[in-house]
Amino acid sequence: MKIKLLHIASSALFLSIASGCYQDINLDKYKEQDGEHLLTINSIVNPDSVVAASATRTYFYSDAHTGKDFVKDLQLLLSVNGIDKGPMTFNPVNNLYESTYKPAENDVIELKTTYLGQSVECRDTIPARVKIESIEIERQGPMHIYFDDDYIITYKITFTDPANVDNYYFLHYDDVGPLMGNLNMGERDYTYEFVFQQLANHINAVVPGWEPYSPWGLPFTDYGIDGTTHTLVVKELVTDYYPLAGVGMMKRNIKLYSI
Repeated sequence: MKIKLLHIASSALFLSIASGCYQDINLDKYKEQDGEHLLTINSIVNPDSVVAASATRTYFYSDAHTGKDFVKDLQLLLSVNGIDKGPMTFNPVNNLYESTYKPAENDVIELKTTYLGQSVECRDTIPARVKIESIEIERQGPMHIYFDDDYIITYKITFTDPANVDNYYFLHYDDVGPLMGNLNMGERDYTYEFVFQQLANHINAVVPGWEPYSPWGLPFTDYGIDGTTHTLVVKELVTDYYPLAGVGMMKRNIKLYSI
């Protein structure tokens, strides 16, 4: 009997605590705070294209929304290295403010506007291009990984990181497209490379178990390689489905971006 009574009492206590966890909260009063009126300017600037930017309003997170709320009536001003380049033109097709200026390495790009009486501006510097000094390729196979005609291709990509400054990069390697006789891109493998191990260590603090992989490429920093000549080591697993092409007919693009 004592066990039964203890079970009932515990259940009643649990139900009482659970019922106390639910209450209605009116969030409408928070809509009038500054966050409702924030303007966000986003711009991805490349030396091979003109400077362009999007301007969007924030939204209250509990409100229904179907897409970005573009602001289309701004006077968005561009300056380069402190020199005024005039207002950018809004393009309604892609919802971007566009200029006619293509930036160069080390240009300081600044965007300014006024929104609801408040000044909004952003600034950044175009990084200098880092040259790929050499690429070495090694082939292992055929071997059985998934199939009997699998090959592992190892790419060794050497570059020199500028010293005493925080640098950021993006490595991309891919096939050159649907060319006759070209072996399609296989499975990329970043796990052998130090800089991507460092990337995984940072991401694992937020997403435990994440491993470095992407079909498009991965970013990295010069943490641990600052000012050194470093060789990136990445791999590709390919299956030789087409004997007439073979791994001897592989054509690849390898690009190292400064970001």
